[in-house]
Amino acid sequence: MNLSKTTLTTIATFSAVTIGLDDAYAAPITFVDADLTNTTLDAGFPIILGTNVTTTRVNGDDLWAYDTGFGNGPAVFAAGASDVVGNVLETTVSSLPSNTYDVYVFYFASTAPQTDANWDIEAQVGPNPPVIASGLGDGIDPSTLDFAVTPTFAFGNNGDIQMRAINIGTVTGTEFKVFISAPDTVSGGGEPRTWFDGVGYAVVPEPGSLALLVMGGVCALRRRRN
Repeated sequence: MNLSKTTLTTIATFSAVTIGLDDAYAAPITFVDADLTNTTLDAGFPIILGTNVTTTRVNGDDLWAYDTGFGNGPAVFAAGASDVVGNVLETTVSSLPSNTYDVYVFYFASTAPQTDANWDIEAQVGPNPPVIASGLGDGIDPSTLDFAVTPTFAFGNNGDIQMRAINIGTVTGTEFKVFISAPDTVSGGGEPRTWFDGVGYAVVPEPGSLALLVMGGVCALRRRRN
């Protein structure tokens, strides 16, 4: 079948437009709060409040705290300003449709100068390398992202504790586990402070899927005209 120059130009134009639509209509992010139902210590070891996870932050105890009153659920998982936390948190998201997903981690950092503590987090999913984010500057402003249900982005006095997002990679399947650490070395000096709120996922669209659909339609119209 010989296509005219006009038809080829139309196909190219629609392909470019619909590839853009693939990005514009990417699936929204589903936010999942990290809580005691989906989060354990590394290797699935259960959290025992008051034993291996505290209920209030204690600087220097090398333990996570399940700190109520902040975050999008009952609490955030917090590491105190003087902690170097050896315990790794493991948050599991399961029972998903089989697909490829972009995975995000959400943490909080302060807008106020913190000379004694950087707000840092280290996160990893699947075979992807660990990602370390430090403060507000390293993360994505979540207000620029599209959510299925929008979480709360700020807490504290005048909203000075703000959420940030980091994309930590893609996974394929029906389940994934995110591993969270409080970094023992941080950029800019000071001691680490980590406030982990939750994870998120979004289906990765197939590249150019809308473009292929439109190209098929254009070719079909061309055949009908002939």
